[in-house]
Amino acid sequence: MIIIINDDETYLKWLEDNPEGYVINAARKPKADYIVLHKSTCGTMSSSKRSNWTTTDLLKVCSNNVEELKEWALETTGGACQPCKTCNPDK
Repeated sequence: MIIIINDDETYLKWLEDNPEGYVINAARKPKADYIVLHKSTCGTMSSSKRSNWTTTDLLKVCSNNVEELKEWALETTGGACQPCKTCNPDK
């Protein structure tokens, strides 16, 4: 598992290297009301139209193990991940 803050290059490289992986999109100070789980291939998690993936008020938590990410969310915020409605990572 890797937590990426202020490093879009590392984030985009991780996505490229891990097409079967998962990403949590969360606020810099993660809160239970906004922890969204995505597949690493989700179009909302990378696009050439943007360049500020980890340099705004969001962080990314990346892993090839979805259960590890769900555990991180629960331990960090006391809440569960919300699945992305675009990529449906739980299916």
